[in-house]
Amino acid sequence: MTNSRPRIALVLFGAIRQHGGIGTSVLRLARGLSADGRFDVDVVGLRPAPDAQSSDSLTGPSFDRDPGIGFFELLPDDVAAPRPDRELVVQQALVALARRRRYTLLHGFSAASAGFYATLAAAECGIPSVVGVRGNEVYGQVFEHARLPRLLWAMAHATRVIAVSEVAARRADMLTGCGPRTTVVLNTIDPAVYRSGTVRVPGSPVIGTLGRLTAGSKGVDLHDGLLSQPKWRMRAAVAGA
Repeated sequence: MTNSRPRIALVLFGAIRQHGGIGTSVLRLARGLSADGRFDVDVVGLRPAPDAQSSDSLTGPSFDRDPGIGFFELLPDDVAAPRPDRELVVQQALVALARRRRYTLLHGFSAASAGFYATLAAAECGIPSVVGVRGNEVYGQVFEHARLPRLLWAMAHATRVIAVSEVAARRADMLTGCGPRTTVVLNTIDPAVYRSGTVRVPGSPVIGTLGRLTAGSKGVDLHDGLLSQPKWRMRAAVAGA
């Protein structure tokens, strides 16, 4: 009997096996969609600039647990070629994979990277696309000249845009007018999992964060004295003063 379930691809930038929020989120989402039973799911890693971790990263016990999910990594043959050439090869490889696997949807994580590749490939294949937009993309990356054109193009041309907060959704709409195509899906946890370890502290609320503690990435460097010690200053010259 022929399998008639639609096949979708979750596309991320870099190796499939990677630490961090996006790698974890993609794998969790793939497992959830596969367990739902209504979709066939592939996870596709785009690697136009392969590092020391070669394509053998697709082997190992972490993938043996997911027999119902397809895993692919797309790499250029000539790693010494100029970066634009390698990117074109990987993007066209995604188009070829989409046609061979007959995807009905491409979902790219991070609009300026995998989201751009996925949206462009989906347009070439005539299928819908989804891009995920995170806060750092519609704030910090707006001022990165190399990323801005891809970020704007992906959000402007994706069939649907998913934002992780209402604030990010409004910001994305300000930049591209994508509001009618945007859905907010919060990054959430199940608090019941952590309830047994709850520590009650009297006084002011206590805020915790779990993530990669690097300056400029998660914004953890901004919380201490944010109002009393801002990272900016104002200079003004008033005529006649």
